[in-house]
Amino acid sequence: MRHTKSLLSELNRKEKCAVVIGDDEERKEAGMLRKNELQSFAFRDEKILIAPAAVICRGYNVVDQDGNAAFRSIFFLVRPMSVPDDISLKISKLNGLISHKFNLLKVNDWGTYANEVKNEGGKFWGIMERDSGCRLSDLSDDNKRDITATVFIVIEQTYGRSARVGNNGTIDGCPPRIYFADGAFNSGRGDGSFDILKEIRIYLEDLMATDEYIATTLYGTFYDALKENIKNESTEEITDDNFYSEDFHD
Repeated sequence: MRHTKSLLSELNRKEKCAVVIGDDEERKEAGMLRKNELQSFAFRDEKILIAPAAVICRGYNVVDQDGNAAFRSIFFLVRPMSVPDDISLKISKLNGLISHKFNLLKVNDWGTYANEVKNEGGKFWGIMERDSGCRLSDLSDDNKRDITATVFIVIEQTYGRSARVGNNGTIDGCPPRIYFADGAFNSGRGDGSFDILKEIRIYLEDLMATDEYIATTLYGTFYDALKENIKNESTEEITDDNFYSEDFHD
């Protein structure tokens, strides 16, 4: 937040920014906003919010008194990835696999059923362990797809928060915008790079091929915007960090 405030000052901008902190964290300076206070953001003086994407997308309605979105632009400064080797996430994925494959099966022999559950669970856990520490480009196809779907959901839900309209008469006619301000979102950064935006497009195309009506209804607008953006993509090379160039994607 201090860095953002400094940049705003250098640009002679009067906008204020807020940052989300944990509910149990000490509020050390103005602009610090606890997670349980996030719904008050639209009524504060600050117009810029710095927060993890997951905080925005998980049930918070960040809207003003008219029901309109409190923010109209989103900058993803880093890819919204899960914590590597998070044991709770692995367990959640395992439970999801077992539920998907076995919950609706007709059981004729409980012993055989238990062995199948154990074997499938063990195989899936082995795949997750094998992929631990791998580069994204070296992951199994199933894990790549899982990561792609997870990142897509976070991006899509966060975007949805910025697209809320409660009163057409009090909101500008410009659609909300997403800026992917991290070169890691696209490939081209050397061997092993993982183009998450390209993978999301492929993922959505596969969904539409499988169940066109539902997938198009839910994700068609997002897909069309993402596809159209590639044709008009603006890219800015940033080389002043002395480490590697980043690509800015609008």
